[in-house]
Amino acid sequence: MSIEKFLSLSAIILGFIGTVFLLKGVLRLTPDVIGEIGQTRFGYSIQLIENLVTQKADTICGFILIVIAFSLQLIQAVPNLSVIRLPGTNLRSYILTIIFIVIISVIMLSINFGIRKYNSKKARIFIVKYYVELVLLKDDILDLAQLHSVEVHSSELLDLTREKKETDNDFLLRLGTAINIDFSKKLKPTPNGNKN
Repeated sequence: MSIEKFLSLSAIILGFIGTVFLLKGVLRLTPDVIGEIGQTRFGYSIQLIENLVTQKADTICGFILIVIAFSLQLIQAVPNLSVIRLPGTNLRSYILTIIFIVIISVIMLSINFGIRKYNSKKARIFIVKYYVELVLLKDDILDLAQLHSVEVHSSELLDLTREKKETDNDFLLRLGTAINIDFSKKLKPTPNGNKN
């Protein structure tokens, strides 16, 4: 092995290890942590949540692209690979390279969008669930005096609003489904047999 190959392989491997450390840090940034960080002392910051979600998505996509680059660099180091040439002229080779890079870039932008959408939804659900548990479910008792503030949070964060003529119970059951809280055991029956 020549010194050139040694240095090239060392750089690839050390670069890969460095990206693993980068990824470990960003994977700890779960949607719940994003939601928790995105809350202020008396509320939440949608802009901060979206910035953290975007940061996580960009870092994951960056890691994937670096892994692809390292893989291509590692493949390039395979013996006798230099004798294989792309068909056609140099111009055609450059065009194929650009097309390959554009395809990979479009795929990564789609993945980035999906990651951002998923984590944003999860972080918003976390905030509403946390708020509901904090203000509505004090000591396992349903405090309906705080229902309006919960409606505001669910509307702003989840786009979940009370429908016309929807009872408190129906709204809470629908909200509970969205944030994975079972309100059915906490609701009191009304005189006509329905829970209030």
